[in-house]
Amino acid sequence: MLKDLLDGYIVQKDVLSYYNANISYKLLPMGINGFVFNYKGINNIIINNTISYYKQRKTLLHELAHYRT
Repeated sequence: MLKDLLDGYIVQKDVLSYYNANISYKLLPMGINGFVFNYKGINNIIINNTISYYKQRKTLLHELAHYRT
């Protein structure tokens, strides 16, 4: 699934729907780029809103990689 996203065959919205996930951008302590947790069956990905756009994208991919199908 993530390879398809990186190759441009699918979009981020498709991946989030597949994993039943939401993304939120929040102020996090320095050194924490993001984390993921499940609450009531919904996977929540929290991304640090103070890091660069590219680091946010890398962090999102990292957090999505925690999900195995």
